[in-house]
Amino acid sequence: MCEEKGTNVSYRTMLHHVISPENQNLSRENFFFCGQNACKVVYFSKQTNLFKHQLRVFQEYEEDMLCYCFGVSKKQFQQALKEEKAEGIKDFILKNTKESLCACEVRNPSGRCCWGGFLKMEEVYEKDVKNHV
Repeated sequence: MCEEKGTNVSYRTMLHHVISPENQNLSRENFFFCGQNACKVVYFSKQTNLFKHQLRVFQEYEEDMLCYCFGVSKKQFQQALKEEKAEGIKDFILKNTKESLCACEVRNPSGRCCWGGFLKMEEVYEKDVKNHV
């Protein structure tokens, strides 16, 4: 709907995120994930669109969650960057991810690891700080 390119998402991820009874009727066709917050569609295929309100984690998705495994929102991480407390969050996430204690493929609607999101936010924040100095 938003005309952005989606990323492949596994059937397993969708089963865990789409609410019942819709998850019971999912086909095994190739689905894609749309991560655009402005878009109403979360998953789509050639024949099917699934919307945000059909997600179990709709509230978390609306709150712009950064890490679904450990409950860190983009807003929380942004605040931690400002307060110079981001390293503690990153260390916690990295440690638990290295110990395979995360479940990104199930908890994150995109089915992917969130680590890149932390690094991207940190990079944007550092550029903003440099531009305001």
